[in-house]
Amino acid sequence: MSDKLYLSITESTNLSTWVLDHFKTCTARPYRTVSIEQSGASGIGNSTYVECHCGARKDITDYELW
Repeated sequence: MSDKLYLSITESTNLSTWVLDHFKTCTARPYRTVSIEQSGASGIGNSTYVECHCGARKDITDYELW
């Protein structure tokens, strides 16, 4: 299993947009950190999610790649 995470341009844009918007109101200060998860559970393609330390979660998947 690779420890690398590959994001498309769309996923990268979705990630940066969500993080910038979310951190304006995030209550997890000073621990405003995010994790990124990819899952192939759909059986079609990889779903990509970003989750903040506060528990907020967003699907940033580029469905055009499927």
